[in-house]
Amino acid sequence: MCENRGNTALDEYTIMQTEGADDTNTYPQRCERHAHYRQRTQVTREAVITEKVSGCSLHTGNASHPQTIDFRLKTATHTDITTRTMNIGIITFHFSWFNYGAVLQTYAVSEAVRKAGHTPYVIDFRQGNPSRAALRHGAGFDEFRHEFLPGILPPTQTREALLSLNDRLDGFLAGGDQIWRYGYVIRNYRTYFLDFAADDKLKISYAPSFGIDRWEGDAEATVTVRRLLHRMDSVSVREESGVKICRDIFGIDAVHVLDPTLLHDAETYMPIIRSSQFYGNGRNAVAYMILDDNNSIRRAVEERFRNESEICDIKGTDLLSKYHVRNIVSAAKRLSGKLPGHRISRKAEAAIELLEGNTFVYRKVPDWLCLLHDSRLVVTDSFHAVVFSIIFRRDFLCVANPGRGKARLESLLGSLGITDRLCNADELPEKLHSAGHIGYDAVYARLAPLRKRSFEYLCGALDGKTKGDTR
Repeated sequence: MCENRGNTALDEYTIMQTEGADDTNTYPQRCERHAHYRQRTQVTREAVITEKVSGCSLHTGNASHPQTIDFRLKTATHTDITTRTMNIGIITFHFSWFNYGAVLQTYAVSEAVRKAGHTPYVIDFRQGNPSRAALRHGAGFDEFRHEFLPGILPPTQTREALLSLNDRLDGFLAGGDQIWRYGYVIRNYRTYFLDFAADDKLKISYAPSFGIDRWEGDAEATVTVRRLLHRMDSVSVREESGVKICRDIFGIDAVHVLDPTLLHDAETYMPIIRSSQFYGNGRNAVAYMILDDNNSIRRAVEERFRNESEICDIKGTDLLSKYHVRNIVSAAKRLSGKLPGHRISRKAEAAIELLEGNTFVYRKVPDWLCLLHDSRLVVTDSFHAVVFSIIFRRDFLCVANPGRGKARLESLLGSLGITDRLCNADELPEKLHSAGHIGYDAVYARLAPLRKRSFEYLCGALDGKTKGDTR
């Protein structure tokens, strides 16, 4: 539990900063709402709460045969005189078949909510259905969710199902990841700004990202998002550029916080690493992960470490080269066209779809994390590969990838004083020879207060005592 939750000075400052922001959602009205559900969930030490909320189940056990269990408030075992425990629904990009950062930041934000003294539940809202290739080659991600994210609610895909969550949860948290990148969520953007949450429910964000340094939405979306942000009880974002977007476009002063994965030290992730098949091997390889791979980057790394170190593609393995895939698909289609009255079989169609879609087999999440943890150097263009390099104190070089969002890397590395680890692809060969070791004592001297401030923000937001200045 966080300390100093009753800071009068902070409350007075918040009142001053939020007065007149929104007449329909004033600070006194928010305080009244928060007092209501804090009083409703307040319990004395060691008291057991068994308030059952009907109609809800959690997925546990086998994915195809989930068990159904009661949705209950957790037992209070904290040592303070009174404990305020809320059920918090988290909406984020948890459902991925190939994005390690997405599932790990979901784990991280869930753990942070738990450490703040509340019970996290992940809202199972999905952007779309995975392809057959993703189901086959990303099955390890589902294993991770069932083992390390036990609080995933049943699938919630309709408006009615989302609204029904208000009967089951005390509050809602949006974040982290790029859930506020309009181009990624254009069909469902309102959901990620908590439009389904009732007025009397706690609504906060923790470290969502706009992905790039500008707002991509049209005029209608801008008006809608402005309204939704102003009804939130607390707003934070992951990048400084996001703070600027919130201020300049939406008229709200958001708080800049760390990515949820950085709220924790390495020990928090050791249960995941210990479940890897590679745990204890101590490979000390060069960990290679370029999301938008190209021959020049791979060749530069191979030439630098050819006779010196193993190079491990921590993302996974390609079953067939792109050259072979193109040849096979082309031959199958030509054959189908040359047989009048015949069409390609269903199995062949499925095979072509598989080949055209993806022949890449992704490593399981614990294996990815373990290989990165045991590496001597990480070469990547992945934001979360950089984040975990920092958590595990590993040397790294990050190749800038503007298409995936360079601003988020510049913001993070700038705050830690290591922007020299970010380079363009044409600068990588020289960097591989000249870059020294990262001075992590200095990095952690900067990280420690950011981590403390970010977690305090989260605790305050969950207790309704943190609010960005709105205009």
